[in-house]
Amino acid sequence: MEMLESQYFKNPPYPGFIGNKELAMMQALQFILDSDYAAARKKFAKVLEISEDLKNNRGFAINPQLIDSVKAGIEFCSLMLLQPSKADPDATRSACLKVNEQLNFLSSGGALVEYDSKKIRSELHSVFYGKLQGLSRQMDC
Repeated sequence: MEMLESQYFKNPPYPGFIGNKELAMMQALQFILDSDYAAARKKFAKVLEISEDLKNNRGFAINPQLIDSVKAGIEFCSLMLLQPSKADPDATRSACLKVNEQLNFLSSGGALVEYDSKKIRSELHSVFYGKLQGLSRQMDC
C-alpha cells in the first residue's frame, strides 16, 4: 500500500485531488487487522469524504454497497473502541446490545464490508466476527 500511495498518489493526479477511495479502504481494513480501530475509523471516514467529492464535484456514480460497507466499518470501529465501565451497568448493557446485534447480523449471513474478492470477503468476515466475539467476552455480554 505504501508503494501504491507513493508511486501513484504522492503528487496529486489533478487539482483538488483529496485521495483514492480504494487505497483508503485497503488502509482502513489493514488498520482493523492491526486492531488500530481509531485509525481505521478515520480511513473509513476518508473513504466517505472521497466518495462524496467524486459524486458531487466530479459527477461519478458511487456504488451504494461501498457506502453501506464504509458506514458499517465506522460502526464496527466505534463498537471496538467502546470502553464501558463495569461501574456503569447501563452503559455496559447498551454496548452489549450493540455488539450482540452485530454478532447476530454476521451469524445470519450479513457482511459488514462488501469486497469484490469472495475469498477476501470471507476472511474479513471471520476477522470482524472474531473481534466482536472477543469484545463480547471482554464485556461479559
